[in-house]
Amino acid sequence: MTEAKAHQVSTNSFNENHAIYDQVRPNFIPEAVDCLTNNLGLHEGSKVMELASGTGKFTKAIKDNGYDLVTVEPSVGMIESFKKNFPDIPCVQGDSYKLPFDDNTFDAIIIAQAFHWFADDASMKELARVLKSGGKLGMIWNQEDLSDLPEDHWQVQVSKYILSFDGGVPQYRHMKWPLAIKGQSYVNPDYQDAYFKWQKKNNVEDIWPYWESRSYITALPKEKKAEVKAKVEELLKIHVKSKDIDQNNQITSNRYAHVVWTTKP
Repeated sequence: MTEAKAHQVSTNSFNENHAIYDQVRPNFIPEAVDCLTNNLGLHEGSKVMELASGTGKFTKAIKDNGYDLVTVEPSVGMIESFKKNFPDIPCVQGDSYKLPFDDNTFDAIIIAQAFHWFADDASMKELARVLKSGGKLGMIWNQEDLSDLPEDHWQVQVSKYILSFDGGVPQYRHMKWPLAIKGQSYVNPDYQDAYFKWQKKNNVEDIWPYWESRSYITALPKEKKAEVKAKVEELLKIHVKSKDIDQNNQITSNRYAHVVWTTKP
């Protein structure tokens, strides 16, 4: 049987784009962070692992809470940026299929913006192994919220175009990740969740770098990526209206944060 390992598109892409990822990906809003940490029952001294910590976009939100925190990340590029951002927080190279920790080690595991990459039975078994009995597993994602926008809105047009390239890789929006929780016996399959709508302001010129940081866009051949960039810039030129631009010359995108949590029996 082939040993399961981290998805190569994610690892290779994030090795390459970790610096831009750190610059352009949004932070996590306090309301969503508080929801997650409260429902995980975290307090000062809680032993917490953040898995697939990336450059530390979520770590930033919990680093001062007094947790006994260790992070794990498969991408050496991401680890490079993480250690620049948080030189005093342990970050070890590893993945969800072979965690370098003893059984029953952690009170909680947090996965931000990443569970869809390794949402399978092998990962769930390994996560449960290192959780204490009664330990908590929590996930959080930032996502585009197109639900209240007209079809000709710039965010709808750009998002739908870029998302047309994501069919070959695991993504949150494909909604296959819930099956990994519901179809196993290692943690309670009846997870709980909450949604938080929010908005982010950006300069127009920051929209392409944000989308370029997606793994499946980073992985495109140079010529194709240039074509995609040109198309995004064209869509922005067509669909960003004067009413969309505020006094600081910024445009607003609609987002939501999705928080998920469950428990090891």
